Amino acid sequence: MSPLGPLLLLALLLPLLAEKDLVPDGGFEKGLGEWQERDVSGVLAVDLDRKQRKSGKASAHLLKSGGPGQFRADGLALPLPAVPAGARVAVSAQVRGKDMRNGWLKFTAYDEGGNQLLDQVSVNDENLFGTFDWRKVEKEFPIPEEAVRAELVLYLYLDGECWLDEVSVVPLGKGKPRAAGQEEPLDAATRKWLDAHAVKVKHLRLRGGMEDLAPLKEILKGVRIVQLGENTHRDGACFEAKARLVRFLHEEMGFEVLAFESGLYECDRANDLLRRGEGGDAMRAGIFGIWCNGIVEGLFDYAAAESRGRNPLLLAGFDCRGSGNLRFELLDRLAAFLEPAGGIAAGDLAALKALEAGMESMGDGYRPESKDLEAGLAAWERVRKALDAGRAALVAKHGAEETEFFSRVLDNWRDREAFERSKTDGSLGRHGSNNLRDGAMARNLEWLARTRFPGKRIVVWGATFHLARGLAGVEMEGNSRYYEGCRNMGQAVSESFGKEVFTLGFAAHGGKGGAFGQEFDVPKPRKGSVEDTLHRYGAPFLFVDLRPEEGPFRRRLRMAPMSYSRDIEAVWPTVLDGVFYVEEMTPAR
Repeated sequence: MSPLGPLLLLALLLPLLAEKDLVPDGGFEKGLGEWQERDVSGVLAVDLDRKQRKSGKASAHLLKSGGPGQFRADGLALPLPAVPAGARVAVSAQVRGKDMRNGWLKFTAYDEGGNQLLDQVSVNDENLFGTFDWRKVEKEFPIPEEAVRAELVLYLYLDGECWLDEVSVVPLGKGKPRAAGQEEPLDAATRKWLDAHAVKVKHLRLRGGMEDLAPLKEILKGVRIVQLGENTHRDGACFEAKARLVRFLHEEMGFEVLAFESGLYECDRANDLLRRGEGGDAMRAGIFGIWCNGIVEGLFDYAAAESRGRNPLLLAGFDCRGSGNLRFELLDRLAAFLEPAGGIAAGDLAALKALEAGMESMGDGYRPESKDLEAGLAAWERVRKALDAGRAALVAKHGAEETEFFSRVLDNWRDREAFERSKTDGSLGRHGSNNLRDGAMARNLEWLARTRFPGKRIVVWGATFHLARGLAGVEMEGNSRYYEGCRNMGQAVSESFGKEVFTLGFAAHGGKGGAFGQEFDVPKPRKGSVEDTLHRYGAPFLFVDLRPEEGPFRRRLRMAPMSYSRDIEAVWPTVLDGVFYVEEMTPAR
């Protein structure tokens, strides 16, 4: 045989020996093919660019404009229905950017239940920012044995422009058959720890005995503010558990105030309806419609009954946003209150109402005309000065407590307008708008605790995102910088009140969520997550104290207390003081 024979044979065999690229057309030579545009925000455009390309004839081009929708992650996704389970893959791509404010290329694998299986999912080591020429991003990923499919997504968060070319996902080996092993039993050490630090809750019914909750008296000893979070605003079993905890804290531990993530003015004035025994009307007058369901109405009926006794449960709100029906009377009530100090000039009241009408009609797209904004803010300044100058007359007419209340309401209205406007101009960056709202909520809660209800114990009802602390240590979708620059209400409250605050998150193993006739399946958790651990403990409802210095949760773990994403990871005792576990979530009805 010629000496060239083996070399020629090897050259012919190499293409056959090489693993096949899972991306059928990584250079976009035949168009976008199986790639899917994910325009969540409504401001993303995707096309082929035949001029700007790394090689070949074309590249994929993504352009995301500004506007209120830019604060959502949009992208271009490629489903990969066949992956070598148990092997590794090499993922690479060429990326080019122009004025990008945040982007990343994500690769992940999923099991049959749709759960993401990879701890690190970003192909690029650092997020993509600014303007840059073509650069190669690449990384190897293990494919877990339980994987049945994978996905590659180029995400854009905030505005910017990006190009994608030479995409490749190449298996490194044949892989192994997917294992279908049995559920692992909980280890003895973790079970022993949970026996000592978890309270087994028997049921979630508002009425009935509360003996099972008695251990909470020791857990919450010395706590003045208990914050009850929620995964989403559509969690029925979570609402049931919160309502029952409110009753326990009120009857057994002397908590006197229920503060909702709803309007400061509306919730305070809804107490008049509670005192008249009108629980449902008080609910609709005071709080956001997202909580107006049968479960929460039962809690308001309970509060109405208690309000006519010797131990009333007072309603309060800490949000700067307008919520219940009573929001529509706020400016007129403010004008009537200020009459002893000269009232509000007709033109100023009209200017304030013009901005408020814009907030109501435009919603998240609120963007007032320059002349209306200038007139409204100038009117607010004059009203603020009138209240301060006439404080003595106002106190003489209404009392110091009512004067202090309307002073806070006036400042809160200004905070609302600034927040609503910040959502559309995009000038404050990724978390800037939320920081405005959460800052106002933190000031309101501190005012409630120190001025409106000094010495009283308060139960707080809101979203876990607002109530948690230490969000800088929370990773989202493999992005360790997701909460960078975020300063939420819970952080400020924790700094102000320290160990007087106990913040409770909620977690579910499965079931359904939803509200108002729209339901969704809660995805199953990842193996080794907090939910998986509590599921294997074997109790349908648990109140777990996360504060002990030692224990199984004092390390980075996955848990989903701020949504049902199974990609959230943190050392949870630095974020929450406890977690209420629900085996099966139910819709809110």
